[in-house]
Amino acid sequence: MNLKRHLRTAALILISGASLVVAFYVVGIDTVLSALSGIRLNAILLAGLLVLANAGIAFLRFRSVLHSFGYRPTWRQSAFAFTIGQVSNQLLFNIIGQSLSRAAALNSAGVPFSVSVMATYWERLVAAGLLLLLSIAGAFFVFINVRIDLQAGGAYLISLTGGILLVCVTVGIILLRKREIDIDLSSALRFLLRLSPSIVLTLAAHGAMLAAYAVVLTGLQVPEIGMQAISALVIVMFAASLPISFSGWGIRELSAAQALGAVGIDPTVAIAGAVLIGLLGLLTTALSAAIGLYLYFHSRMSALPVTTPSASSLNAERWSDIAVLAAAVISAVLLFFQIRVPLPRGEVTANAADLLALTGLGLLFFLLWTKRSTGPVPAWFFGGLVAISLLFLLGLGLGYLRFGSNSWATMNRGLGWIIILGYAVLGASAGTLATASALRLVLGVFALTGVTLAAQQLAFLLFALFGIGIPADAFGVPLRGYANNSNAFAFQLIMAAACVITADRIGWFTRPWFHNAALAVLSLAIYYTHSRAGLGMLAILLIFMVTFSSPQQRRKSIKAAVVVSSAITAAFFLPDIVSVLQAGLSRLFSQRIHFAFDTSITPFLSVTVERTSSDSERWLSIIEGWDLWLRHPLLGAGLGGYVEERIAAGRGFLIIHSIPVWLMADMGLVGLLAVSIVLALLVNNAFQMMTLPE
Repeated sequence: MNLKRHLRTAALILISGASLVVAFYVVGIDTVLSALSGIRLNAILLAGLLVLANAGIAFLRFRSVLHSFGYRPTWRQSAFAFTIGQVSNQLLFNIIGQSLSRAAALNSAGVPFSVSVMATYWERLVAAGLLLLLSIAGAFFVFINVRIDLQAGGAYLISLTGGILLVCVTVGIILLRKREIDIDLSSALRFLLRLSPSIVLTLAAHGAMLAAYAVVLTGLQVPEIGMQAISALVIVMFAASLPISFSGWGIRELSAAQALGAVGIDPTVAIAGAVLIGLLGLLTTALSAAIGLYLYFHSRMSALPVTTPSASSLNAERWSDIAVLAAAVISAVLLFFQIRVPLPRGEVTANAADLLALTGLGLLFFLLWTKRSTGPVPAWFFGGLVAISLLFLLGLGLGYLRFGSNSWATMNRGLGWIIILGYAVLGASAGTLATASALRLVLGVFALTGVTLAAQQLAFLLFALFGIGIPADAFGVPLRGYANNSNAFAFQLIMAAACVITADRIGWFTRPWFHNAALAVLSLAIYYTHSRAGLGMLAILLIFMVTFSSPQQRRKSIKAAVVVSSAITAAFFLPDIVSVLQAGLSRLFSQRIHFAFDTSITPFLSVTVERTSSDSERWLSIIEGWDLWLRHPLLGAGLGGYVEERIAAGRGFLIIHSIPVWLMADMGLVGLLAVSIVLALLVNNAFQMMTLPE
């Protein structure tokens, strides 16, 4: 519990607190309190009623969505699940806690876990989607004369949105042409029609909250609430709805000062209004908690009836397959996109697929609690994950005892490990709960996403080579894709290449040439990431591709390896070819046209294995990590121990560039042994699968 509380504080309250500090620093907390003291009581009461109306409409939407899935719990069952979901939404990782607590509450009512989770995600998706569309329209209305600054985040936003759209369109077209998506169009349309009331109710809920904002601003003596102010308020509502802060605190106030200030409203008044809305929201949450507690204790004294699914609902197993397949397919796309979240003093990166992974981890806990089963996770693998998790907890405890609070270790190692657990559970679920055709679909989506982004990055490189300017926030050399790191992008492409090879082995690619072309594109993109680890993994992958080929596949695998090697060789000599072409064409067309390559890009076309500065840092971290292990050989110095020692000594931030040495330094021989055993079991299972007859 302490670890969870610490993680929440680090992940949510940190962002909220920083944003609140900035907002109050800009306008002054005294002026905000002064503005709040002048608001009329009737405005507060009316705004409170509107916030309650927003919650009431959200409850009706919750029941409507459950009805659309074919399940009709009683009003008492629905109210209990909804109220505890509202509280969990504030305290437990936002949508993750909300979906899991609702699922746990409705399980006894006969609603499958997967239905509760999907219903919650649908609600939040519709709410966020409508707010996004309205906020975009509002932004154009308010800032119609403001040019998008491509150097201050605009290029990144456009590039990120364009990349996701490019992948979705490309993957969708290929899947439709391959007929991989088996959808009964009439049934799908009927299901969407049943979900349509939730859209209307969502608009009504947003309208109630918008009215509450308007009443508060009027009570704060804002003379007129026109279309510009309403458009700005929609932007504030969208920013506050994002799951990157504690119940919207900080982000809501900061965005209110910016958006409402742009339409002429005093930032002090804007922040005061946002604070009051936040307080009214907390009172509504407290009321929900009271209702939930009453229903909980009352339901224990008198058993509630179990809801009966309607004829239009599917069985629980079918809904589980749909939920797992949807989560796996969406994650296969989103894994390639790291989203940068701006903070007052820098930025943090996040991945939207992490929400799905953590929800999958909640599914495992749910199965352990209700059925005493590990579900889709094999027992030996589950035991290994538990052992490593306990060692991580021990490492965090040792690190806290030796160095005090260490937010880097908690967030990067602690929370990072929890997210990895979520992906492991989601992957295991996809491998055991979904059908064979569904597994092919997930594999193909991941492979196609990697190939599409690799081709996009190579196209950008070609454009830049010919002098077409692309903002640095949208593209850079070495290639980093949307991973914000060249080594991470290379690793993503390696995984995509492995999926391409596997998809070809199971006959997913109907055109023989696509396999070789896809591997060539991925290999070239890996080459231009300048990642030595990526090139090394590519070589190992090609060797494994040929070694673990059946006699029928051996010739095709060798041909693919030759194609990839030829592409890399051509890329190696490309700088010389570019120089010759530039000199020859400039001489040939000097009198008629101007022809030149961008000389600032051409040096990056050459890839070498020499990294003088990074190599020295790498060896330094390994030597110092080894020395740290010698001082704490059994259990290590604790998670983050190496980083903390460097910071305490007044030296720069540096991590150990060797996983075995890092494990020994931070977790000792015990940690290295536990991770090695689990890894050996995974490798053994992988080799057994590769040697199975086709």
